[in-house]
Amino acid sequence: MPAMPTPQAETTPVPEAIDKEAVARRLKISERTANSLAEKGIIEARKVRSANNQLVWMFHSGDVERYAFERDNGETAIFEKVPQASQLALPAPEKKPALKWTDIMWPWLTLDEAVLSGLARTWLLEQCRIWETEIAAGEESTSNEVAVRDMGRLTINGGIWCPPGGRWRFHRESLDKA
Repeated sequence: MPAMPTPQAETTPVPEAIDKEAVARRLKISERTANSLAEKGIIEARKVRSANNQLVWMFHSGDVERYAFERDNGETAIFEKVPQASQLALPAPEKKPALKWTDIMWPWLTLDEAVLSGLARTWLLEQCRIWETEIAAGEESTSNEVAVRDMGRLTINGGIWCPPGGRWRFHRESLDKA
């Protein structure tokens, strides 16, 4: 009984097949892009054995010509649709209603909350600096127009930790008077 031949890649090239170098030249693309088109099924291709017994990609010449024609004549049926930037963007986070000065009822406010009073952020930070230099000198802080409290900074594992909302707190009643 004769031995069954083992299935292998084709050994005779198909006359209508061209190699990937010729495809790359014809389509003016890289050989890697040609392989990518074959993997996506846009151009029919298969591996065959060359004369020196190596596997090489051979592309169907009719598919190559069809692809070139459709690409050059603006036919987009073969191309994958690229999503628009608006489809790629993450949805906008839900916006919280803006905090108003009249909504704040607690006595000590963060810097962001104190800015809602209408006072400038830089002025408020200057008040913090004045308070800090007077306390560091051992004096009682009397020159500040706004009551400021230092919530402190802690050094934890070599990093500096501040409480949520930042280091500084401003007294609401003194903000109303300033």
